[in-house]
Amino acid sequence: TRGLNEILVSKRIYHVARLAWLHSYKISSSACRGDKFVAGLLNDETACAAVHDLDFKVFSDHEHTTAAMLRRLPNLQYLRLSFDAKEQGRSANNPLPCADCLVEALAQIPRLRRLDFLDPISFQTDFPVYPLKLRHVKALIQSISPRFSAFLRQTAVEHLILSVEYSQDLALGDLPWASLERLAAHFDKAAGPSFPKKVLDLLESQVSLLAPVMAKFGSRARLLAYTEYASSSALIRTDYL
Repeated sequence: TRGLNEILVSKRIYHVARLAWLHSYKISSSACRGDKFVAGLLNDETACAAVHDLDFKVFSDHEHTTAAMLRRLPNLQYLRLSFDAKEQGRSANNPLPCADCLVEALAQIPRLRRLDFLDPISFQTDFPVYPLKLRHVKALIQSISPRFSAFLRQTAVEHLILSVEYSQDLALGDLPWASLERLAAHFDKAAGPSFPKKVLDLLESQVSLLAPVMAKFGSRARLLAYTEYASSSALIRTDYL
């Protein structure tokens, strides 16, 4: 059987194959390639509607074109966002400010249900009030800021994965306990055994304070705690909060 790239050069089935090709797409190699992809989508509504799953790297000074593209993807359900490594040496202790135009665009993707932040980011503005509801969010964090916490609650996140980097000044804002069904915390082994315990204690303290609210909404979130970031992580704890 021929590969999809070969099929795309066949005029007879080009249009069908092209839509299948665009269903799940990844752009991460260069700003130039990303610009070409964005330009093509902005001039083709049919192509925009074909994109359901997108892995996209945001390059410095290209935030506005990326935002314009995201607003044109009516059927996008799963979005993975990463950011240009050349921007600066980023870690969860030094998150990248997420441009306001990107935050606004994310709120306007009508069918988005899963959002992964593959690099540490911070919101510089409040998340806009839109009816967006997210089933799944993944984020690399050192802390959860009030704005990020409000974003999680406002979008009624059900499944939350936090890859938590070690920090002496750990801060966890309120999580969306009213909607949360599953919380997974991933820890780097380099943080040592005491750091995961500190994080889990903070989470449990939130639950204790919010017990009446959680009881009212019938919320009972399952907590899964792992060491390492890989899929082969060792489970260190599972519990219902």
